[in-house]
Amino acid sequence: MPSPNDHDRTSPPIDIDDDACWGSDAEDDEIPHDVTSLSPGCCSRFAALTGLDINEIKRELANAKKQQSSSAIDSSDDRRKPSLHLCHGPRSAFEGADHAHLEYIESKAMALSRIEGPDELYVGGIFALRRPKALEGKDIRCILSMIKYSFVDWQHGFEDKYIHLSVDVDDVDDEDILVHLSHAVTFIDRGLKGGDAPWPKGTVLPGSRRSREAGGEAEAKEEVKEGKGEVEEKLDPSKPGAVFVHCAMGKSRSVTAVVAFLLWKYPHRYGLTPSLLDPANSHRALDAETAHKAVEAALDWVRKTREIAEPNPGFMKQLELWVQMGMPADSHDAVEKHHIYQRWLWGREVEESAKLGKRPEWIRFEDQHADEKPDEKQGEPSKELRCKKCRRVLATKQFIVPHQPPGAKQTCPHHFIEPLSWMKPVLDEGELDGRLVCPNAKCGASIGRYAWQGFKCSCREWVCPAFSLGASKVDEVTVQATRTGGPGANGELRATGIRMPPGRQNL
Repeated sequence: MPSPNDHDRTSPPIDIDDDACWGSDAEDDEIPHDVTSLSPGCCSRFAALTGLDINEIKRELANAKKQQSSSAIDSSDDRRKPSLHLCHGPRSAFEGADHAHLEYIESKAMALSRIEGPDELYVGGIFALRRPKALEGKDIRCILSMIKYSFVDWQHGFEDKYIHLSVDVDDVDDEDILVHLSHAVTFIDRGLKGGDAPWPKGTVLPGSRRSREAGGEAEAKEEVKEGKGEVEEKLDPSKPGAVFVHCAMGKSRSVTAVVAFLLWKYPHRYGLTPSLLDPANSHRALDAETAHKAVEAALDWVRKTREIAEPNPGFMKQLELWVQMGMPADSHDAVEKHHIYQRWLWGREVEESAKLGKRPEWIRFEDQHADEKPDEKQGEPSKELRCKKCRRVLATKQFIVPHQPPGAKQTCPHHFIEPLSWMKPVLDEGELDGRLVCPNAKCGASIGRYAWQGFKCSCREWVCPAFSLGASKVDEVTVQATRTGGPGANGELRATGIRMPPGRQNL
């Protein structure tokens, strides 16, 4: 990550050695190219200096070139062409008109974008940290780094001016940022409101670091603080102030944290009811469509002042899960304990194992977590799948996976269900796929099949993992609710022979 130790942090230009623009191929670098292109030398050195991903730099340059082309005007019957320059040769690195293509990237990363609303909340890229006067002018007291970052190497006491939390996540689709959202939201809220509430684990307060020993090896130890700790008088952690959230470009990771905070604090603004945050409703998951619309609305809100905001697809999906979970931020492990997060983790385990051609290391039998399933309305009829040969109940409504692809002209010949404990003897064999048989020892009829890697059913929908009961092998039965309880009651589970969750009696 960039560190301005050797430079004047109050001035925007980036200065490195005079040979910064030398590429791996000097002849290529000597070819004139438009200012939105990138020579090998500029690309590698700028990426190394900023810590930005090379592909991210190229995407931003492509956007700039597209904007330049659309805004070009006709002159003497010829469309104005972009100015050309040589990247080869000694020069002051990345400065002046010759490097307008890199200044464009720098301006994106250095911008401090205030989120519209009553909160003094800012989002941006890592280069904004090179503007300490701008940070002070906006009364920024807390900095949330959604990358692995530390101020311990900074000179002139910069590390003692801010309350800092670093969250080590990569900007890739399969990164688990969901588990960090409660910490990020708590940090932002604590910084904006002030007070004496504890900071999230990992927060570094001013004055909590040990200075480096002169002449020795760098050995700066950061103390993990959850309370107030030893603090210099110039910054009181109990006072409210502005919060700055950043990543590398201020586009994906930092925006994800800000969107999570907005959804948590202002659910009504994005079409969500406040009751969603009620802990009493923690087992009721919001539908996926509503969650998707809420996340899109919150992202559009951020784009009002941060137009490049664009979390990667994996982070967008995790934000939707965050909403479906009810945005839990009441404890440090609120996300980890949530059943939606646990199911999501298991799904990732299954997916990764399937890619390697093996079954997952652990199996989540859903009937062992029946008390985590969303509550069903009392008095409504339920549905059961029974073995056609012996009438043994194989699955109840809460364990049947909805499966009716849009546009399907005929009923699918499969009933997909979640893995249940009666499958354990077969699944313990460790095969990647196989047959499912009726758990009734006196029956043993073949009733379906399973495939950890998934399979495409006849209606052309891919299901992974797939636990299928053949429609010709089972009967679908409607069961009327009883006065003693609606669908999913303990009596119904016992009748199926499905295992009770831990702590609940098997009869």
